[in-house]
Amino acid sequence: MTQPARSPALSLLVVSALLFVALGWLFSFPVNTPYQDLVQERAYFEDTSNTVTIDNIQKQTFTPFMGPLFRGNNLDPVWLRLTMAPSRQPNWVVMVQPNYTHHVDVYLPTAQGTWVQKIVGSKHAFSEKEVDTLAPSVRYQPSATDSSVVYIKVVTPTTPIYARVISETESAVFDSRLQMVGGAFVGIGFLVAMISLMVYTATKDSLWLLDAVYNLSGLCALALLLGLASRFVWPDRDNWVNQSMVLANLVHMAIATAVYYRIFKLFEVPKWLLWHAYVPWALMPLLIWMAFTGYPDKSLAVNNTLILSGNFFGVLIAIFAKHKDKYLLYALRFAYFVLTAFTVWWVVPLVLKLQTENFSALYPNLPLALFSVFMLMLMLVRNTQLKIQEGVRTEIEKRQVEYELQLARKRHEESSSFYGMLMHEVKTPLSTIRMAVSNLENALADQDEVVLRRLKRVQNSVDNVDEVLKRGVDVDILEQGALAPEIAQVNVSALVQEVCRSHPKHRRLKCTLPELLMAKVDRQLLALMLINLIDNAVKYSPENTDIPVILLQPDVSRWELCVRNQAGPVGFPDEAQVFAKYYRAELAISKSGMGLGLYWVRGVARRMGGDALYQRDQQWVVFKVCLPT
Repeated sequence: MTQPARSPALSLLVVSALLFVALGWLFSFPVNTPYQDLVQERAYFEDTSNTVTIDNIQKQTFTPFMGPLFRGNNLDPVWLRLTMAPSRQPNWVVMVQPNYTHHVDVYLPTAQGTWVQKIVGSKHAFSEKEVDTLAPSVRYQPSATDSSVVYIKVVTPTTPIYARVISETESAVFDSRLQMVGGAFVGIGFLVAMISLMVYTATKDSLWLLDAVYNLSGLCALALLLGLASRFVWPDRDNWVNQSMVLANLVHMAIATAVYYRIFKLFEVPKWLLWHAYVPWALMPLLIWMAFTGYPDKSLAVNNTLILSGNFFGVLIAIFAKHKDKYLLYALRFAYFVLTAFTVWWVVPLVLKLQTENFSALYPNLPLALFSVFMLMLMLVRNTQLKIQEGVRTEIEKRQVEYELQLARKRHEESSSFYGMLMHEVKTPLSTIRMAVSNLENALADQDEVVLRRLKRVQNSVDNVDEVLKRGVDVDILEQGALAPEIAQVNVSALVQEVCRSHPKHRRLKCTLPELLMAKVDRQLLALMLINLIDNAVKYSPENTDIPVILLQPDVSRWELCVRNQAGPVGFPDEAQVFAKYYRAELAISKSGMGLGLYWVRGVARRMGGDALYQRDQQWVVFKVCLPT
């Protein structure tokens, strides 16, 4: 018994979830690893007036805290007081996290009771650091016998802060592990970007190209946040890395908005939910101007607010979104469920200033960025898979249609060949019969009336067969597209009158015509159309009843030719099939014909830019040809 095939999208979802967990563990490895920390107590003081200095900081009241310090979104300086245990071991380091803390003043006590100020942070050149690590660090030697205090002044926006005092060896280990994790994340992101570019090259789907640009811009922002760019690219630039980091985050947010906007367009989403995507693009010039005119921190704060609002709208979109493919819909909802849970886990302490011991919150961008990368790839892979399936289905249908068309053409060629052969084989004996009947009529002109009537019936039967064959040829020419109307200016009134007068049943025809009606038509085809309609009326109307032929012009752009007859024994035709090829009423079997006349009339009328219509007017059967003037 065969097992049902499992969706590749489901497998990719499972793999993505497992990879996300593994990378989350890898990321937490350097951050949550226990280190020998000399700090016995941590406390903070918020300098909202920005007037406190090292000379009067000792008089302020500090608040103790345990884990990372969440301060909300503000640029006010915060002072940290680290109380450390004594140690005779040399080579200690005061380390401030995260790596992208903008400005840090570290005040170290001296034996003379004064303070030594050391400045570090992402705003300052990496080459000026005395400790060669990504995290802002300075060397410090605590007292061998007594507790000591270090003051740290930090100015940085929307960032949880943490400080520890560990050995320089452990500081180097922490730095190498963080570089390893950062390098792994950058490598994975670059690999995913290259995959997106290759898929774009193969499919020419611009969404994959946009995803590659999104991944590459994310790598730039990540490298700047971790300090990799300041260490390896611009080690001697003051504030250059900091401004580049702000700009990279702004550009990455704009590209992310474009990517998710395109993703959302794959689903059925209320339009009002997509309006939020235009806000970041509209504000982008202002934010870039702020970044380069002395307000980079405020620009970054607005950028973070836009990201949070984007997550909120993303949740609403995930709730209201609809899609025929359940796996793609599940992927969208799963992605935003995790992103929202992660954002709440990180943002709530930040905004409400809740103190936790969650050290992973110091670097929230890494797992969040990688999860977004994997979920985007998951949705793009599924979308591409659906497109390929649709393309294969369309190609199969196309080939099936082409095959059926080829068979139809072959059948048509065979029938045309047979029809041509039949015409050739029948025409000759018909001519012979017609000539023989004509000779008999001349030779037996003085014979019994019954004999002459029989000869007349034979002659009429021959004419009917000949007429059927002619109409078959006319229809064949029409269907092959070989009919080319020769349009010219014609007096339609005179043409209709001429056709009616020359018809064998002209006494039954009652014409209502304007004196002059000029129109651009094919004179010969219009005459044949009218003859077909009159023959049809004569054939299916009661004997000796009038057949009105009416020509009128409802407006200057069109005119109508109507042929009316009373319903005979055959009754009224089927309105839905009357113009169908080979259609004949059930009671018309006794009449000669193949059901091609009306089919040909409508085809010719449409070829000349008009139409042929049927309507029932009480006891009258009405056929109408409508053509432009």
